[in-house]
Amino acid sequence: MALINIENHYVFYGSYHSHPINVFIHTLFVWPIFFTALLYAAFTPPICPLPLPYGVLPFQEYMVVNWSFLGASFYALFYVLLDRKAGSLAALICLYVGFAVTLSLRN
Repeated sequence: MALINIENHYVFYGSYHSHPINVFIHTLFVWPIFFTALLYAAFTPPICPLPLPYGVLPFQEYMVVNWSFLGASFYALFYVLLDRKAGSLAALICLYVGFAVTLSLRN
């Protein structure tokens, strides 16, 4: 059961974003803007320690619970609630971008 009917959402979205240049711009720039927003949020101090024992997840030493992590997690959950099948891919991309931001700051 989805939170929002994704087909109706896309019809509404498509009615305002149907011009080919607008679609191209959205396709090209949404993820870099999301990366930049998470990058700015990654400079905040940790909110709390990661609530898992060390070594449970791979690359756990690069996971920091700060506003960047919370933002990526929020959007991942939001996309899964919109639609489990299509939203799962977007959720994985959100989490990957959040992980990439934290990893880029550590190196």
